[in-house]
Formats: sequence, C-alpha cells, structure tokens
Amino acid sequence: MTNISTRAQSDTDPLSVLVQRIDILPDGSGLASIGFLVPDLAGPHQRIGTEILIAEGPKVVERAVIRELLQPEHPA
Repeated sequence: MTNISTRAQSDTDPLSVLVQRIDILPDGSGLASIGFLVPDLAGPHQRIGTEILIAEGPKVVERAVIRELLQPEHPA
C-alpha cells in the first residue's frame, strides 16, 4: 500500500488515503482499492463518478474515478 494524499476536484484540503493497486486493465488503466484514513471527512466525496487527484506532496501523480463503493469491514 502507498500512503498518499488525495483531493476531490472541488476541494482545497487534501485527505490522506491508502492505495492498493489490484490490477492493470487491458486499456492500460489501473484498478485500485482506496481507503480513506479519516472516512468521516471523505464521506461527502464518496460517490460513484467522483474524480479525485492523487498527489505525493504537492505533485499530482494520478487521477482516479470512483467506480464502486464497498462497505467497510467494520462499520461503526
């Protein structure tokens, strides 16, 4: 897993996430599981189709689109 920060397109405050790459698809795009370290802060942005920017420090290194939402293993 990689610990990086992400931000929704409309946000200015980054959120820390853990990214686990799962697969590379035939079109060259990747499939990954993204877990937010503070899910309550990320809640408003967790919608199908939301585009997020993945950054390492100030540099954007990837773009992601939420395609599926999974239920947490241990709901509060």
